[in-house]
Amino acid sequence: MGALGCNEIAGIKAAEEDPDLAASCDPSVDVGELRVVGCMLRIACDPYLPPYNMSECVSLAWQDASPAESCTFGAETCAEVDACLGRRYEPASVCEDSSGWICDEDGERAINCTDDGGYSVDCALFGGTCVPHASAADPAAYACRTNSPPTCPADAEEGDYFCEGTQRFTCIGGDPYGVDCAGTSSDCVEFSPGKAYCTDRTDTCDDPNSVHCDGDAIQICDQNGYAARFDCSSEGLTCDVDSESENITCLAASCETTARCTEQCLDDGKTVRFCAGGEPYFLNCTDYGFDGCLEGSIKQGTPLAYCALETGAPPHP
Repeated sequence: MGALGCNEIAGIKAAEEDPDLAASCDPSVDVGELRVVGCMLRIACDPYLPPYNMSECVSLAWQDASPAESCTFGAETCAEVDACLGRRYEPASVCEDSSGWICDEDGERAINCTDDGGYSVDCALFGGTCVPHASAADPAAYACRTNSPPTCPADAEEGDYFCEGTQRFTCIGGDPYGVDCAGTSSDCVEFSPGKAYCTDRTDTCDDPNSVHCDGDAIQICDQNGYAARFDCSSEGLTCDVDSESENITCLAASCETTARCTEQCLDDGKTVRFCAGGEPYFLNCTDYGFDGCLEGSIKQGTPLAYCALETGAPPHP
C-alpha cells in the first residue's frame, strides 16, 4: 500500500461535483493508505462505537498514540481487528432462536444476541472464559469471567465497575464478570468509586484539561490527569490553533480550520468523506467488501461516517 493523493477515492477518482473539491486548501497533502484502510477497518469491524471518527483516526494518527489501538494500524481484514480488540460482529445464523448472552462451542467467546443483531467478545483474549448472565440493570456487561476472578465487594451494585490489579469487573448476582485489561495492553483505573475503566493512558500529568503544541505534536493532559500525545506530522500535518474553534488541532499546512470539511457519507451511499487536517479525502466502502456507508455520531455529537454491511448490527454505544 502507498499513499492516497489529495481528494482521491481508493479505486476511482473523486466525484468532481463534491463541493469540497473546489475549496482545497492544501492539495500537496498525502495520507498513507495503511493508515486510512486501518482506520476504516478499525471503525467498521468493531461492534462498539470508537473513541474517534475516521477523520480523527487519520489526522491524529490515533493508532500510534494508543497502545491498545496500535495493532489495528495497517489492518487489512476484520479478523485482524478482532484479534487486536477482541470484538466482532456475528452472522445472523449464530443467534437463530437465541437472545441475550450465549457462549460459543469452545466457551471462549461470549456472544450477545440483540434485537439489532449479534456481536461477540473474545473472553480468552482477556484472560477468561464465557459465563452467560441475564442482568437487567447492565445487559451489555461482558459475559466473561477471568481465570483468577476477583471478589465482589459486599455492597457492590449492578452497573458499578471495580479494579483488582489489571482486572476490570462488575458484579451480577454477587458474582464477578469482567476482563483483564492487560489483554489489550491496558490497565484498570477506577476514576471514581464504581467507575472503573480499561485505559492505555498510564502516564500522569499535573495540569488536567490542558492541551498544547509540542512542535508538530499535540500534548494533552486529560480531565483525569493522564497524558496523551498525538503526532500530527505522522500524516504530514502540523499542530496549530484552529481559526474558527480556537482549539489546538492537527491541520494541513495551508488550512486554517477543520470546519471547512465535515465527515459524512456521499450521496452515492457507498463513499465515506473524511477529513485530514481540514482537507477532504474519500474512500469507497465497496472497494473493501462493505455494502455502503452509514452515518452516526460519537462523543459530543461529533459526526461519524463508516463502512458497513447490510446484514450487520449498528455499533453498540
